[in-house]
Amino acid sequence: MKLSTLVIEGLLFSGIIALPANAGPKLCFDANKSEYCVGGNAKKCYEVYGSQTDIGKKPVENFCNFWCSKIKSPNECKTNKKKFNYHPNFACDKTQYC
Repeated sequence: MKLSTLVIEGLLFSGIIALPANAGPKLCFDANKSEYCVGGNAKKCYEVYGSQTDIGKKPVENFCNFWCSKIKSPNECKTNKKKFNYHPNFACDKTQYC
């Protein structure tokens, strides 16, 4: 397995970084504006991450759909976690927003 595959898999499954239970990333971005929305939209994000990992199409799509969505509130975070079946290691209620 390539190192890039291991790195991407780690990012996808850990919710980007390992965070303490009471902390999280600052979520304050419009659709396609997150730093993790590589390429500026979900389709390009799939292509980039999909070509760098062999974990399967669905986990990559879930990751990209979540991070390429508008998230500026706990409700948007929770909705997108459910909608895209993506469950990073941070709680939406304990994360910083705009």
